[in-house]
Amino acid sequence: MALEAAVGLIDRGIHVTVVLPVDGPLRDELRAAGAEVVIHDVPVLRKSAMKPGGFVRLVRDLVLRGPRMAAALRRTRPDLVYVNTIVQPWWALAARLARKKVVVHVREAEVDPPAVVRRALLSPLLLAHSVIANSRFTERQILRDCPGVRSRTRVIYNGKDWSSYVVAHEASQEGVFRVLYLGRLSPRKGTDVAVRAVALLRETGVDARLTLAGAVFPGYEWYERDLTTLADELGLDAGVLTFTGFVSRTQELFSTADALVVPSRAEPFGTVAAEGLAAGVPVVVSDVQGLVEIVTDGEDGLVVPPDDPDALASALRTLADDPLAGATLVEKGRRSVHERFSRERYRAAIANEIQRVGESR
Repeated sequence: MALEAAVGLIDRGIHVTVVLPVDGPLRDELRAAGAEVVIHDVPVLRKSAMKPGGFVRLVRDLVLRGPRMAAALRRTRPDLVYVNTIVQPWWALAARLARKKVVVHVREAEVDPPAVVRRALLSPLLLAHSVIANSRFTERQILRDCPGVRSRTRVIYNGKDWSSYVVAHEASQEGVFRVLYLGRLSPRKGTDVAVRAVALLRETGVDARLTLAGAVFPGYEWYERDLTTLADELGLDAGVLTFTGFVSRTQELFSTADALVVPSRAEPFGTVAAEGLAAGVPVVVSDVQGLVEIVTDGEDGLVVPPDDPDALASALRTLADDPLAGATLVEKGRRSVHERFSRERYRAAIANEIQRVGESR
């Protein structure tokens, strides 16, 4: 979404400089789109910072690396700073100190931390001239914990070019039902729920196979080890459960999937669910937050309670037993995602908002 936002601005003739905290594949894609890209190792807010030791390290890193933000602003001399996530809230402060206009895009909606922590996380939004939420749920969370930004908050749903997701589906082996999980491996994403659900599905006689496509955040390596241990305990060997690691071109994964599961325990939006709809794969999501703004149960996908492997297994069994029902969901899902979450709509909405703020007094 950061790339799409940059492209929308560049298409309007706006010069875009993107500051990334680490190097990675996004750098080359942004440069190919026409953006200037610089790498500044500016701290990213992680959950570990909520602990005393982590907070001390965060403060130390900000003191040591904070001047890099000021240097970047002095060098680029922007008219406006677009902060693409709240996990680097210090950019909003740095921009205001430099007397620049600020737009903050909120893609996270924390519900688990105590109220005082949630309010602290969102307090930098008070510095923004405009706040963009990626879903109605995210908007509600923002206004609950930071009501002072009500008049300057608006919702812009994520959007993509879905044409590349129209893939030819490869037939599976006779009797095999292929389940795909695509995304970050994390407790928040409910990866373990997918593993347990497939084990339960196999107990009912369905030869289900699960592909986990994704990687963990640095510091969460323990979770991948736990998933491997869980798979061993449930008897899911390498022929049944496949870890692919990070996959840059995800479209190809959909061509060999009979169902996509998005079993998140929390999900402000859930782009991967929209990707599954566009790819023509039956989608099963958790009944949480932004996911139910993408998928409507029984119309373009299936919705199950969160953190419930039995319910997820039951939904998958429905799809395995009734391919025609899945085909009906697929047809409606493709139409829905193209109408509501197009790349063109997203790019235009982001560019319009940034230009509006930039031109306002």
